[in-house]
Amino acid sequence: MGGALLYQTTDRGWTNPSGERHVVYYGTTYRIPASAHNTIQQLEWERNPTELCHDITLEDGTTLTPDPSGIVERTDTFDAETGDLLVTYRVPYVAKELTG
Repeated sequence: MGGALLYQTTDRGWTNPSGERHVVYYGTTYRIPASAHNTIQQLEWERNPTELCHDITLEDGTTLTPDPSGIVERTDTFDAETGDLLVTYRVPYVAKELTG
């Protein structure tokens, strides 16, 4: 495989491509079975990205909140072994005191 590798760090993405802002990405990955993919049953497995947009409190007491101007990223990938669809959401977060 001689192509390029796309690597997204936890502090860079569509919301913060240069890494200049203090943005941290948190997210989730879930599986949609191959038998449900491209059928109406897929809707039963889908998650609404707004479910992921809640405050997070870190161990040091810092509260992170979803960046109000941020872009939630979704990546779909097929599992080569099972044929299942793996869905990953990345949500940009900022320290709560930086949002206003």
